[in-house]
Amino acid sequence: MELLSDDIALVTGAARGQGRAEAELFADHGATVIVADIRDELGEETAASIRDGGGEAVYRSLDVSSESQWEETIAAIADTYGGLDVLVNNAGVLNSESIVEETVEGWQRVIDVDLVGVWLGMKHTIPLMCETGGGRIVNTSSIYGSVGGFGNCAAYHAAKGGVTVLTKNAAVGYAEAGIRVNSVHPGVVTTRMGEYDPDEEHSPPERLLAVTPMERAGTAEEVANAVLFLASELSSFVTGVDLPVDGGYLAR
Repeated sequence: MELLSDDIALVTGAARGQGRAEAELFADHGATVIVADIRDELGEETAASIRDGGGEAVYRSLDVSSESQWEETIAAIADTYGGLDVLVNNAGVLNSESIVEETVEGWQRVIDVDLVGVWLGMKHTIPLMCETGGGRIVNTSSIYGSVGGFGNCAAYHAAKGGVTVLTKNAAVGYAEAGIRVNSVHPGVVTTRMGEYDPDEEHSPPERLLAVTPMERAGTAEEVANAVLFLASELSSFVTGVDLPVDGGYLAR
């Protein structure tokens, strides 16, 4: 059964990892997918791969922190397709610095992409959805949009915490317009901010997996399945929720 048959869906940060898995799954379920990213070569390859597999996809270069690029992107979608059914605000960056170690430049970069980018996406998508009878928005937060973690990644925590509450604000504000807005909260995922490899120094600390009840990292495909649920009519009476996909981490 195709859950997104004939839908038009925009996925940001879709050139690789979690966003790519979401774009591919959406196409498998009948959506025409706009693959958006700043990694043009990878983005074009992702869209081509979806088309080679029988799906419908196009690539669009989009810096989510740029309001003018959002305006151009949504205008192009309206002109080409007449509307947008699904927006997935997935693009994100990560800094590992603590509150004291973080710089103004590092802080602003994370906030601009991870929080401002989500706001801009909704700001310019919601009016189009209102004109066409509604839609579904899924914002990518994190387990660290709900808890304090280990005291590092201060800007990331601040941005993702903002995404969590901003999602609820939008859900309440636009429910009557037929727009559902939810957030997904991944834990340790194998292709999140780069490949997870327990043997590499950049990988999440083993102590994070140690307090994950399922005692493993998740996959991009497992997160994509949750996003598909929120983006489809399977969740037709669900709005304003933060859905953990974290192996039980937040249940502790």
